[in-house]
Amino acid sequence: MAGETGQTTSRLLNRLAYDFANKATDITTAATGDFVLIADVSDDYEVKYGDGANLLEMIGSTVTAAEMDYLDIATLGTGAASKAVVLDADGAYVGPTTADTKFTWSVTSDSTDGGTSVEPFVHNTTMTGAGGVGGRARFELDTNVTLGSWANALKAQLQLGASGKVTGLGSAFVAELIMGAGAADGTYAPLELELGMPSGALTGTETAFINFTAYGADASTLDDNGFLFSISGVTKGAGDLLSDTTSGSTARPVQVLKVKTPDGTRFLPLYSTVAIAA
Repeated sequence: MAGETGQTTSRLLNRLAYDFANKATDITTAATGDFVLIADVSDDYEVKYGDGANLLEMIGSTVTAAEMDYLDIATLGTGAASKAVVLDADGAYVGPTTADTKFTWSVTSDSTDGGTSVEPFVHNTTMTGAGGVGGRARFELDTNVTLGSWANALKAQLQLGASGKVTGLGSAFVAELIMGAGAADGTYAPLELELGMPSGALTGTETAFINFTAYGADASTLDDNGFLFSISGVTKGAGDLLSDTTSGSTARPVQVLKVKTPDGTRFLPLYSTVAIAA
């Protein structure tokens, strides 16, 4: 054995012969003085040994003991600080639960390609079962206590610096629905808003399907130059999504939509015809 001579070598070889002839003892956790014996095929099968200091090196691994400890988790699928993310048998994972816990994914891109979107995170679901439902990624915030000034299940934010801008359209969130030739029936919309009101539910101080808020020192700039919404990509025509009004005797709206403005509750008129009296 390299580095060993005389009686030490004989004792180790005799012990090795004994262990080959009998079931080896399970050491469970290796002690400081334990050795792993190896037959070196590149050195005429000379018997060599490794200890805890170089065992990982012997098997060709560059991982350190501290790095191996990242996998030392108490329960599969349950996160812990300074530990690797490991899913449970069902593919589920529950992150650590502390007041300041958050999962941060930060990517910096230097792409100058004006034709390919930078997508730091892509989640793709393909549904192949007829009659299946859902298919979405889900962000859920649950609470049974009184929270503070705001709470959101999901936030999308685009922040422009002093020199930041886009030459086309910039948005904090985009919902895109691509229709196909098979959509002969069904109801479709790129944005669906649902407001659940189970038995006993209240509406607080104010409840609405959409809340528009402008803030900042220069919010008045939006007052002077902004729009409530902008429509593009449609062609104006009689009876179309966008059409001109025509002269007629119908001046009274048949319905109104209640909205909230800085001046209070207001009503948007809805007419049953495009013939509006001058």
